[in-house]
This record gives sequence, C-alpha cells and structure tokens, in this order.
Amino acid sequence: MSFSDKPPEYSREQWQNRLESMHVQRSDMNKLIMNYLVT
Repeated sequence: MSFSDKPPEYSREQWQNRLESMHVQRSDMNKLIMNYLVT
C-alpha cells in the first residue's frame, strides 16, 4: 500500500452495521482497555 492509496470510506450507517455484526471477545476488550489505560 502506497501513501497515495486511500483506505475505503464508510458512511456512519455502514460503520455502525459493521461494528454491530462483529463479536469482540471479552479478553480482547480487556486487553484493549488496559492498553488504553496504561499508555
């Protein structure tokens, strides 16, 4: 991927639908939160 390549853009509705359809495991969420709090 070069710097001129843009990532795909999603509308707010598309993004929310995508988030709702994904399942995040509790352990992954805990790691994410701890990483946020520590850094």
